[in-house]
Formats: sequence, C-alpha cells, structure tokens
Amino acid sequence: MIGFFAALLIAQGALAPSVTVVDQLGRSKSAPSAQKPVLVIYEDQDGGKENQHAKQVIGRINSSAANQAKIDVLPVANLEKWDWWPARKYALADIRKKAAAQRTTIYLDWKGQVRKAWDLPKGHSSLILLGTDGKVRFSSEGELSAARLKELLALLASLGLTI
Repeated sequence: MIGFFAALLIAQGALAPSVTVVDQLGRSKSAPSAQKPVLVIYEDQDGGKENQHAKQVIGRINSSAANQAKIDVLPVANLEKWDWWPARKYALADIRKKAAAQRTTIYLDWKGQVRKAWDLPKGHSSLILLGTDGKVRFSSEGELSAARLKELLALLASLGLTI
C-alpha cells in the first residue's frame, strides 16, 4: 500500500532492529533469528479485524510441521495501551483465552517496543517477513491486496515452504 503510513513502515531490504517479546505464558522470543526466517503478524485491538483472509492462509501454511521447521510465525499483540494496573491483568486473561481457543501462541508487546523499533503504525495489521540475516524481505500495513498476498506467498515458497 502506498500512502501516508507506507513512509512509517520499516522498509523492505532494511536491517530490522532486534526485538524481544514474551508469550502469554511469559516465555520470550527474539526476532530476527539467525536460525530461521520469521514472519511477524503485528496488530493491536483495532488492527485485529484486518487481514483475516491472509491470516487464514498463513495459518493453513503454518499448520504443517514441515513448514514450522522452516519458519517461525509470531503473532504479536500490541498491548501498550493496556500496560497499567489493573488493565494488564484483564488484557492478559483475554489473550490467554484467545490463545487457548485458537490453540496458538500469542506474543505480547506491552511497551510498544516492536512498533517503535520497526516504525509500525497503530491501528493496523502489519506483516513483516525477516530473513535469517535480519533483513526485511516483506513488509505491509493494513489490508493486503490479492497481489501483495501473492507476493508474500511467493516469498514463503522461495524459503522452501509448501504453499
């Protein structure tokens, strides 16, 4: 998408600053990773409604153990507006409930450090594909067009994933 927010988003080809997030159980994960590429799906409460189709497609691809061995898919929730007592407790309970219902892991960005480090806009779903060298291979914000989704899928296939 070309527009106002495109200038704010970390650019393809850029070296992504290292970030660390924790999941709903407190386990930490860093990105980028030298072990395998990382696809970050980053959104806050407002952006969660975007990219439903893309997230379903990615979910199907990531359901394969063979594909999971080749890439880390990290759904990251921007929770910076909930990082105060007692809201934090309720937000975490809600995330744990959603993660259990979807049988997945959700990573938490309580301080907005991922958003700030990678220049991600608030209120939108962002997809960022990082290579093992730390470079951004794909970045988007907002609803993916069919052409952009096809571009992302081609990049995933080039990494050896079965699409």
